[in-house]
Amino acid sequence: MPRRAWSYCFQVFPLSVLPGTDFRAKIRELGLCYDQSPPYLIHRTPSYSEEDIYVSFAEAENLFDISLFPEPYLDIAFRQKGVLEPENPDVRVRINGHSYIKTLVLNARRPLDGIMEAAGRLTSPYQILIGPGLDDSGYICKILEILTGENPHTPFEVIFLGQDLSPNIVRFLRAVNLFRPGYLDACNTYQYRGGGNRSVLFTFVTQRMDISFEGEMRRRVFWWENPFLPEVSDMEALSEFDGVLIDAPIADRETMEWQNRMAGRADELIWISFSDVALQKRWLELTAGDVFSRIFFHHGGHRDHRENS
Repeated sequence: MPRRAWSYCFQVFPLSVLPGTDFRAKIRELGLCYDQSPPYLIHRTPSYSEEDIYVSFAEAENLFDISLFPEPYLDIAFRQKGVLEPENPDVRVRINGHSYIKTLVLNARRPLDGIMEAAGRLTSPYQILIGPGLDDSGYICKILEILTGENPHTPFEVIFLGQDLSPNIVRFLRAVNLFRPGYLDACNTYQYRGGGNRSVLFTFVTQRMDISFEGEMRRRVFWWENPFLPEVSDMEALSEFDGVLIDAPIADRETMEWQNRMAGRADELIWISFSDVALQKRWLELTAGDVFSRIFFHHGGHRDHRENS
């Protein structure tokens, strides 16, 4: 008889002391210390310290050769061919027949009443892309106040594209009106120990090698605008960055051939993203199709008409 093939799925996560469970009913008897807000993650027990939990996660990651708390995928595409409204360049998706904004693009100041209207049509999570022509920190803070005031439970990413200076994260976080503690405040504790920002990701896209941008919930990405596509050696030379945004003036066909060639090596390289929305979707299909289903790729209401090979 042929040998039966078995597959295994490992799930490693901290205990949630959920309402209505025996654990919750016996918290005093068991001596459990846990978060008082969802997802009610445990902090420690009389025989298992907080440090023991961190060590256990590290051992599980080494044993199973997996990342239990992976970084978010790098998807900062913002260019859309065929968009006829340059004054309103947001990246949109369609979900259940309704239009939502995935990425709010701010290349210049926009009227605040339009921002208010957009705040009610954001995906969860969403992105705010700050273009190189917008360096008014006060205006950006106002945008953050409006968007988070309307979406106090939604995590988001702020992308600074081509800025000359490293952004003042402390000032921007003061303008954020997120409900605390949120889900990621608890879950990301195991990725970034201690208190601090857990629900807002800041991505700094630059060609400057001399600007540092490091810390929790921060990543620095190289903006590739060269008239050719990078080879493996080029990306290895950029290893101090967290990723590369490919925004090269190259024909789509040539870029797709490059994607086909590089997809099998994606795990060996730094994170790769494409400025063109359709090319970014295609890259995720090639490198993370098991994570992003075709429903995700095509819920925008139309399929990419270009060939995939």
